[in-house]
Amino acid sequence: MKPKIQEELEAVTTELLLLIASFDQEQINLIPFENSWTAAQVADHLCKSDASIIATICQDGTFTARIPDEKTPELKGIFLNFEVKFKSPDIIIPDNKVFHKEELIVRLKETRSKLFTAATTLNLNEVVAHDILGDMTRLEILSFVLYHTQRHIHQLKRIREKIIPLQQSV
Repeated sequence: MKPKIQEELEAVTTELLLLIASFDQEQINLIPFENSWTAAQVADHLCKSDASIIATICQDGTFTARIPDEKTPELKGIFLNFEVKFKSPDIIIPDNKVFHKEELIVRLKETRSKLFTAATTLNLNEVVAHDILGDMTRLEILSFVLYHTQRHIHQLKRIREKIIPLQQSV
């Protein structure tokens, strides 16, 4: 039986991949408005973030007596508050280049597959240390991935709304 977090991650990943696929090769690299990433840069950012998370959750964990999802409500409140803007840590800032849509989709599928495997093979109740997030259980870190992805799905939908009218007026 799959852990609930894996089911949630699979559902949000399906939504993400469908949304990325809905952009054509030109659209995915268009800047929708000033100071915005392109849809491709959002996908690259998620790939880089996933890689950082995979490296963290695969390290040795330690037992904790606290509730394994104690920090999850806080993460949800932070990342699903779309009124607040965040500055991305340098290690996960997307590249400034033209991306190939299909390569991004393959990268996202690969990183998400590793996360799904971790969700079913590792002890999610153990604490691991992430350079940016700090000490969290693997379950909390996977919850971060869930809410972080939902946040960027929201961003991608806004980008798409701006791109499609731009394309139609040309």
